Amino acid sequence: MTINSRSAATKRSDRKSRIAQSDTWLGVGYLAIACVSLIFTRTDDGIALLWIATALLLPRLALIRPQHWAKPIIFCSIGSMIATTLFGAGIIVSGAWAPRCLSA
Repeated sequence: MTINSRSAATKRSDRKSRIAQSDTWLGVGYLAIACVSLIFTRTDDGIALLWIATALLLPRLALIRPQHWAKPIIFCSIGSMIATTLFGAGIIVSGAWAPRCLSA
């Protein structure tokens, strides 16, 4: 057995850790793009005219199986709610709008 060989369990653990990190960064990127959309395309009542953050989520969903969609969607929903709370219509409607923003 060589020093560089690792067990299959360790490799699976590393892969799960990388996937969790990528979902986290996806949510952070979604938050950043959603904030930019709200800052530059917001109307007077806090509604963004363009919601380009979904363009970050769709390629990720296209590359993974539908049974694995929950985590990326949850992270992006959290990003959407934070952006809407900070720069949009406020905390009251942020939870109601998150699913609509993800499906736009």
